[in-house]
Amino acid sequence: MEDIHFSIISPFDLAETSNIIGSLLGLKFTKDESGDLEEVPAYLSNIDNVRFFLLGNPDPEDDLRDEPTDDFELIIESESDIDHDKIIQYISSKLSKDSRIEFSILD
Repeated sequence: MEDIHFSIISPFDLAETSNIIGSLLGLKFTKDESGDLEEVPAYLSNIDNVRFFLLGNPDPEDDLRDEPTDDFELIIESESDIDHDKIIQYISSKLSKDSRIEFSILD
C-alpha cells in the first residue's frame, strides 16, 4: 500500500498534538527514541499491522526544505492491502471532530 500523508496544523507542540490525535484515533503515540527518524522529532503508534508516524519539524539549522513550514505530518503505513480511500475517509472523519487542529491530505 502506498503511504497516506496528512498535513497537520496545530497550535500545540508535537507532544500535545500526538495526545490529541491519539485520543481521536484511539491510539497511544510514544516518542521515537530509536534514532531511526533522527532528522526530525517523531511520535509513533502501531495497531495490527498499520504504523502511524507523527513527524515534527527539524531544527532550523538542519531544515533543508525550500520552504520550511510549521505544520506536522501524519503518515499512515501498512504492509497489507487496505482500502486507501476508506482509511483516508476514516482518519479525516476522526480528525475533523477536534476544531483545535486543521488537516489536509498530502499528495
